[in-house]
Amino acid sequence: MNLQFSRLLDPSKSRHTEVDSNLREIALEARRKFPERVASSNLRLWTPNVEAETGSILLAVAPSFSRPDLYLLDLINASLCEESHVACFVVDVESEEGRVVVADMLQVDQVRQLPWGITPLLAEIESNNLILLGTGNDAIKKAFSVFQLPISIDEYAKRIRNVSLIFGEIKGDGRWT
Repeated sequence: MNLQFSRLLDPSKSRHTEVDSNLREIALEARRKFPERVASSNLRLWTPNVEAETGSILLAVAPSFSRPDLYLLDLINASLCEESHVACFVVDVESEEGRVVVADMLQVDQVRQLPWGITPLLAEIESNNLILLGTGNDAIKKAFSVFQLPISIDEYAKRIRNVSLIFGEIKGDGRWT
């Protein structure tokens, strides 16, 4: 499987050498490169004027700080093909478009700062409206169902458990609960 999204936050791929500025620079570089990675994938970048068919999925992710979000995108990208019946749009939650979409999904006026662990956010597009299907772990579980991903959710949990602390529902043996 091509890990084109997960590698966005790989420190060994960074051209920066200073430890203190390294993480910040990697995050900024990930945000900058995210749209071009989406363009070269089976996913579609969400923009305000995009024409999305009813039944399409929108996934709001944090490419500058969430490796689990990026690994999920790798899995979804691998599961989609040109003949896929489900279109998957993605948006960076820190972008201007992302903040508007997240506010719409959460049915609030605006989003200043996202709570920790809320990404990814998953919504279905119905007649130009966003129907929130889940946030955080619930969104991940729903994505596994919608996209019929090539690994089990327990395997996903094992692979990301050393990456992030947001998955408090992962037991010590790596099983997803």
